[in-house]
Amino acid sequence: MEKHIDEPSNNKPSSDKPSSDKPSSDKPSNNKPSSDKPSSDKPSSDKPSSDKPSSDKPSSDKPSNNKPSSYRSNRPVRKVFLYNGDIKQPITAAGLFLTKLDNNGKLNILVQDVDINNIHPINRMNRRRITDLGGRFASTELITDLGGKVDSTDTSIIFTVARELYEESNGALYYSTENDNKNDNKQYLSIENLEKIIYNNEYKQFYTRASKYLLYFVKLPTSINIDFEKSGDFEACDKIKRNLQWITLADLLNKYSQHKVHIRLCDKPIIAYLRSIV
Repeated sequence: MEKHIDEPSNNKPSSDKPSSDKPSSDKPSNNKPSSDKPSSDKPSSDKPSSDKPSSDKPSSDKPSNNKPSSYRSNRPVRKVFLYNGDIKQPITAAGLFLTKLDNNGKLNILVQDVDINNIHPINRMNRRRITDLGGRFASTELITDLGGKVDSTDTSIIFTVARELYEESNGALYYSTENDNKNDNKQYLSIENLEKIIYNNEYKQFYTRASKYLLYFVKLPTSINIDFEKSGDFEACDKIKRNLQWITLADLLNKYSQHKVHIRLCDKPIIAYLRSIV
């Protein structure tokens, strides 16, 4: 978690070195006085400079193009975790790629196919950033993992991932049984259940410094299945139109070549790893 340290101010109080307690006559100067009358008879303190103090008026009273130093302190402090306990590697968001082998032994990855025009406004910059990479958007399709920002109530980064998985799937993961076709008999997984599954089955991690994002690769146990009817095409929590789907690793790499993958997943080590396991 982020540590808040009170740092002493660089500005020393003016009382440490007062100028008024010692008149200028106490320290003789190299220049001889031009008259017998000492300069201390008419001290400069008769007209105190405090009538127009410069230090009493903070710089913020005068508008400038720069935001005041207190700008960030007025904003709510976001909770962060540290990757490997390194304060230089803060984690403000996290997600996962759920993986499994299909009947042909090919690796499949669970992704979200998001309509970029329907994502949260604050994330629309993602479209501009990817477009800047080459401007080759063939459509508004955006492939992403299941993940999001750390909440203030999250107890660990794995809990963050479990919560995001639960929210973005609409709680559609369940224990697979012989009666899967009967919705009444499905035992859906809670966030705590998902947290344990991620903890026991994650096999790869990637930290992206630019996004402050931690991506987990998690092998989905064979005892767990996904109710795609329950997940639907609309995320209830953030009210985003999207579809959950399993795609092959080859299809995912093809989306990368088409610049249709979320920017937080475009770090070179992630792409290199995906290519290495084809």
